Amino acid sequence: MIDMNLSMNGRQYGLSNNRAAFFFMIKLLEKLVNISSISGNEQEVCRCLFRYLQDKGYETKQQPIDRDSFNILAGTGNRPRVILCSHMDTVAPF
Repeated sequence: MIDMNLSMNGRQYGLSNNRAAFFFMIKLLEKLVNISSISGNEQEVCRCLFRYLQDKGYETKQQPIDRDSFNILAGTGNRPRVILCSHMDTVAPF
């Protein structure tokens, strides 16, 4: 399992707030990319991202797709200004 405990405290790296947020997002991306999520086997990345969003305080729901995978619905409880829709699975390398 991938540890999703990421800190946005960029001061430890001598970064400004904007650079710290950028650094944080790169670290999150690195962690997600390192999870094998080939189509039909994206359960771990689903669980990991779901836990991450819960830990950050988002209201989260799982929308089942089949027995082993689900979509993630996450929000702040307010009317959404932006809606993101994306795949969590990847294509197998050639």
